[in-house]
Amino acid sequence: MGIAPVFTLATDLVVRSAPPEQAGAAASLSETSSELGRALGIAILGSIGALMAFTQGMKTVSAICLAIAIVLATIPGFSPFKQRKVFWRQPVPSINSL
Repeated sequence: MGIAPVFTLATDLVVRSAPPEQAGAAASLSETSSELGRALGIAILGSIGALMAFTQGMKTVSAICLAIAIVLATIPGFSPFKQRKVFWRQPVPSINSL
């Protein structure tokens, strides 16, 4: 069933309380405020959900990075600062050798 009957009753209450010549304006105002309330509710709840997912995601990413750092630190001879020989680069000729 949901909350739809409540919205119907609320709109009916608003339209009946307005004078007959302003019933259309009252109904449109009621519908506009209802739509605005729904949109704001979805935006606020969506923002809170996204924030919670982001913070949980950041915790997960941080834990994975920490685990990778610990594993790499336990490998003998591994150092991220050690000079490595690069095999795919060709020496650049100097201007004097041309």
